[in-house]
Formats: sequence, structure tokens, C-alpha cells
Amino acid sequence: MLNLHKDHLTSEGFTSEAIEQLQAWGVRSITNQEAKNLGISCQGHNPSGLWFPFDGQFGQLRCDEFFLKYLSPSGKPTAPWNPDVGIITEGFKDAAAGTLMGLISTTAIAGVTHYRSLPRRGQTVIFDSDASTNPNVFTALVRAALFVGGKAIAIPQDFGRKAGLVEFFREFSPSDQPEAYQELLATAMTPLEMLYHLPSQWQELSSKELEACVKSITTLARDFPQIATERRSIEDFCTHVSKVSGYPYRRLLDQFPLERQRLTTCQNYSQINTSIQVPIEVCLARSNREALTGVGTNRNCTAFNIAADLCGVSNLLDSWGQRYSDPWVIFQRFGEISGIVDRELQSIWRSAKRRRCLPAVPTEKIRRNISYWQRCST
Repeated sequence: MLNLHKDHLTSEGFTSEAIEQLQAWGVRSITNQEAKNLGISCQGHNPSGLWFPFDGQFGQLRCDEFFLKYLSPSGKPTAPWNPDVGIITEGFKDAAAGTLMGLISTTAIAGVTHYRSLPRRGQTVIFDSDASTNPNVFTALVRAALFVGGKAIAIPQDFGRKAGLVEFFREFSPSDQPEAYQELLATAMTPLEMLYHLPSQWQELSSKELEACVKSITTLARDFPQIATERRSIEDFCTHVSKVSGYPYRRLLDQFPLERQRLTTCQNYSQINTSIQVPIEVCLARSNREALTGVGTNRNCTAFNIAADLCGVSNLLDSWGQRYSDPWVIFQRFGEISGIVDRELQSIWRSAKRRRCLPAVPTEKIRRNISYWQRCST
């Protein structure tokens, strides 16, 4: 490894022993020709630099030309470094810092949007401090935590406007770094908790920055049935965001036009016994209930409408804690009746789930249907 690259790592807080370990992991200086052989180039440049290998042929080059910064080989699929552990962060150096300074093995992804290359094992995701105020980064943070089924942390802005784990550890002596890392990990939040926490960090943003953050967080809120399935939840969420960020409440509420149009407030759940399993069919639109008996023409369109209604209703009932019959079993039965092959049926089902569909009938009507069915069945 060249001295200029060792000096860079030393300035980032890595000791000589840590640098030796980085080299053992394959971190090394590479020439222009070596970079070219790896498939790294940018707008006619053939950079040299410090190579961080992630997995196989994928990695990142920290370019000696400062204006290029990090480059990856073209045409190579992204891959995480050290993937089979419980902590995830962006960047090889930050993950190495967590592993060597914090003494907790840490996974690296090459960018905030690369979380889909990870196994889904309930890990904790740590992103840089700009995850509090940068819409692209905090959107990726929350969605990454949702994807792996784990928790989220944004490094406090006290460590810098864009501080990662390297900058975090530099604030502590080597003997205190492991304890500091443990304390940071203890602040991990569920994705929903992070969603409510983020607006409290926006009080000093410009009006343009605040507008961008609000637009992104209301889009994120639609990923959460606990918020987006009824008007009262939407209003509570908007009240909180407005209170802690200073953004006008009415303008926040206007960010949810579809939900406000299609869903009504469900004020009283006392007439519903959530412990009694209900057949999910009673919550569907009449046209979809009738179609469950079989269809004639345009069966794929009908199948998608049924799948979308089933997915929307199941999200709503989950938010209530209501027990219900398996929607996939209902959909499979429809496929058998209508002659849709299983592979095609699964494709339609996945498409409906990806779109985060809403119920086809108002929330209050679903509540009444469940209440009526429970009264008649007892």
C-alpha cells in the first residue's frame, strides 16, 4: 500500500495494526492499469487509488483524483462486504471502523440504496448524519430497515453535517470507542419510530429544504398501514410532523389526497371482536366477491382487482389487530376456478403487493361488514 494511502487511513483514525488488517482483507493501492483491468473508468479518466474489495469482483476505488471520489467496476453486480452480521452501514471504511474500532462486526454496502443485496435477518442499519435531513438518505434508511426487518440509526449531527462511523469514532479515545459504539446501537429505532423522529431534526432547515423533506416523509408514510389506512391516523401523523417541524398542518394533510378520498374515519372499534377470525371475503367489494366464483373474459384484469383488494384489506386488518382468513388461499382458489396457472397467479399477487394497494371499499363499511358477520355468526 502506498504511503499516501496509509496516511489517508491514519488520518481517518485507523492505527497501524488496523491498516495491516485492512490489507489482509484486500484493501490495497492500485495503478491506472489495474483499475482499467477491473473495469473502472469515468468519462475518459483511468484513475488510480485505494481499492476496497467488497465481494468477488465488486468493490470501490477511492480515486486519487479528488473530483472523482468513489468508483465501482462497470457491469459488476453490487455486493455487500461482510454480510452475515447484525449491523449494516454505508461504505467499506465505516464498516471497517465499526469492526476494528467498535469491536462489533459490521457489514458494508456500497451506497444507501444498495440494501436489496443484503440478507433479511433483522439487522440494524446505520447511515451518516445527513440521514436526518437529506430526503434521499432518510428514505433509504427507513426502507432499508423495513427491507431487512430491523431497526434504523442516523448518526447524531453533533458529529458533523455528514458524519459516518469513521467521524464518529474519531471523537473518542481508542479505549472508549467500543463503549461509544454500544451506546450508539442502543439508540436504534424501529422504522415507524424513525419516521416520527425525523421531523424533529428539521427546525433549522430552509423552507425549500423543509418542503423536500415533508414531501419525502409523506411518501414514506404510505409504506406504513399504521398511518395510511384511515383518516384519523393520517391526521395524527400530520399533527405530529407539523408540531415538531413547524410545517403548516393543512398543507401536510393535502399530501394525502388519495387516502382522504378513499378512506373514512373509523372512530369506534368497540363493536368488533378482533380475536375472532373473520373470512376476509366479507371485507371485499361486491364485484370482487362475485368474481371469486369464476370469471369469463378479461380474467387477468379481474384477478389483479381481487388481489389488490385482498392486499389492501389485509393491510387494514393488520393495523387493527383483527384476525382474518388467509387471503392467498382465497386467491389460489379463484385461480383454480378461473383456470389461471400458478406461476401467473403468483406474478399478479406480487404485483398487487408491490403497489401497496388500498381496500376497494371505505374503512367504515369494512368495519360494519365485520361487525354484522360477527353478530350473525354467534
